[in-house]
Amino acid sequence: MTTPRSQAGWQRKLDVPVQQISPTASALAGAGAGVCSTVLLFPLDTVKIRIQVHEASGFNNVPYYRGTWDAMKTICMKEGFHGMYRGTTAAVIASAGSWGVYWYVYSFLKNVISS
Repeated sequence: MTTPRSQAGWQRKLDVPVQQISPTASALAGAGAGVCSTVLLFPLDTVKIRIQVHEASGFNNVPYYRGTWDAMKTICMKEGFHGMYRGTTAAVIASAGSWGVYWYVYSFLKNVISS
């Protein structure tokens, strides 16, 4: 069977059987993805919160940040690199739990509906 050029390559259908993934595997994958995203993006969340707190408060003891890069540099200089990850444990636990439950329920209901 020949296909026109517009339907060549990735647009062709493949006859590959679809495997059902267990809800437990989905939960573990979701929890792992939640942990990875939290660990990778937590420094940006820290900077965002520090800038918001500075703008909302009139306290003199809160350091002034001129922007994202300045906030990162100031936090790392004053508190060390660890300062960017202060409070990560709670966020990782919450993220892993919530995404694990989300993907477990999604996979479970998908399997129930498709059977």
